[in-house]
Amino acid sequence: EADVVVITAGAGMSVDSGVATFRGINGVAEAYPALKKKKVTYTSLTTQEMFNKNPKLAWAFHGHCFNVYKDTKPHDGYFKLLDLVKQKKDYFVVTSNVDGAFQKAGFNKDKVYEIHGRLYKFQCNECGNVWEPHEHTKFDVDTDTFKLNSPLPKCECGGHARPNFMMFNDVGFDKKETEEQSLRFNEFMHQYDKGDHKIAIVEFGAGESVPTIRMMGEYIHQKVKGATLVRVNPTDTAAPLVDAVVIKAGALEAINRLEF
Repeated sequence: EADVVVITAGAGMSVDSGVATFRGINGVAEAYPALKKKKVTYTSLTTQEMFNKNPKLAWAFHGHCFNVYKDTKPHDGYFKLLDLVKQKKDYFVVTSNVDGAFQKAGFNKDKVYEIHGRLYKFQCNECGNVWEPHEHTKFDVDTDTFKLNSPLPKCECGGHARPNFMMFNDVGFDKKETEEQSLRFNEFMHQYDKGDHKIAIVEFGAGESVPTIRMMGEYIHQKVKGATLVRVNPTDTAAPLVDAVVIKAGALEAINRLEF
């Protein structure tokens, strides 16, 4: 019945595409035994300090992730969701994922807010340049040892590069594009927050460990008259909102149940 849809998506949205979340109980060390031997965690790998101290290891991991995301096709759920929102008056996507899957699936890039930035773009630590690497860019990583055989990516100014997403305890993240996306999302919400539109907030795979996406959906639900929150999650199903709809399932399974 909604005429406006806000899709909020956490790491679980990409699981059905075959992308690991690294948030589970075993985390990145169990996914990659070589990293377990090095005694590093996802949290320690995803810091500016690691890019400064051991850039070859940092880029071995994030370069491998870059390869995986680049080669991964979004699962069918993305395309079904796109068919759904095209039938509505308007939509917007808010995601903590850095894989660019919504844009790859055909969602309007001007209707996607990547709150943590994006791995498919790099930024320079020295001159502040942000760029999308050449379409044929690929990192040569030996995942048995997590040795980077490719040169470290550099800016045209010669400065060292890092991914353009927000890392842990990150003060160097270039927020320009993310702030532009945030502004467009705020303008979108301003159009539909008067209570004269039925808004469905459909949340997929947003866990409790980093609850930013969960909190955003709950906030919109509480502040906007006529908004309904639908929480889709196979494990983290708690919902403090009395009238929230909770579906205990993965993203693709739940989307396949949709009838429209």
